Amino acid sequence: MNLSVPFVKVHGCANDFVLVDLTAWNTARRNQVVATLDSKLVRNICDRRRGIGADGVLVLTDDDGSTSAEILNADGTAGGMCGNGLRCIALYLLRTGAANTRQTLNVFMGSRQTSILIERDHPFRCALDLGRVEPGMKSAVAPLSDHDRSVLRDAVGDACLDSAWAGNPHLVIFVNGHPEERDLVDMASKVRETGVFRSGVNISLAFAASPGRVVAMTDERGVGPTQACASGAAAIVATGRRAGLLGSTCTVAMPGGELAIELVAHPEAIDSPPIARISGTAEIVFSGTLPLSAAGFEA
Repeated sequence: MNLSVPFVKVHGCANDFVLVDLTAWNTARRNQVVATLDSKLVRNICDRRRGIGADGVLVLTDDDGSTSAEILNADGTAGGMCGNGLRCIALYLLRTGAANTRQTLNVFMGSRQTSILIERDHPFRCALDLGRVEPGMKSAVAPLSDHDRSVLRDAVGDACLDSAWAGNPHLVIFVNGHPEERDLVDMASKVRETGVFRSGVNISLAFAASPGRVVAMTDERGVGPTQACASGAAAIVATGRRAGLLGSTCTVAMPGGELAIELVAHPEAIDSPPIARISGTAEIVFSGTLPLSAAGFEA
């Protein structure tokens, strides 16, 4: 099969992606590309020595005028939600003329419709309404039980921990100093061995330096330690506020940069979990053509 696809390499706070835009492709051709992007091919693309190198692949489509995006993790599994990826998509749409500064974009990702306000260009910055962040949940429908918490504490020690659902699952562990990657990898391994999160989980170590600032690192399911995780940052602030460690407006400092998180009440249901608003930057690194049938990228 001879199939080549244009791509753009992008990153938000050094959380990097290969973005494939299929919005202008006809249905048959688009479906052919989507079918070709299986887990093996995604792993090859994301390989940092043999491929382009990325934390994941973003696939952008247009269904009846509605923009949709899918995030595929570096191991080829579905990511569900990706706040840094959504900011990258907003930048891409701005640079290609499909969006304007001060415009609000609606993008479907996973099970959610998100809205993104492009605040400025040069340097680019946008604010993303991620949707509800629900502390205490280990999936969209299942809360973290007392037994789950006991199992997790047996694995990681007597730490302040909580889970949250932000379109994908998160576990946040608050520590007493700046997190180190070796500790994050060790904690992540222990958490996953418990089997509490059957569909995987993103695991963050967080140090609440003040009510308005937290230093954190995230090990993402299907990827490993990343330079930044926007949905993880939202989960950190939501769980930190519930624990009395953080306020509703907070700067989350991650290895790749800083994200501004604001938790706001749902306009129609003030007693429901808060909506997370994430502000940050994104950059386009380079563009090219991906020969899906070429050696090294064979599905």
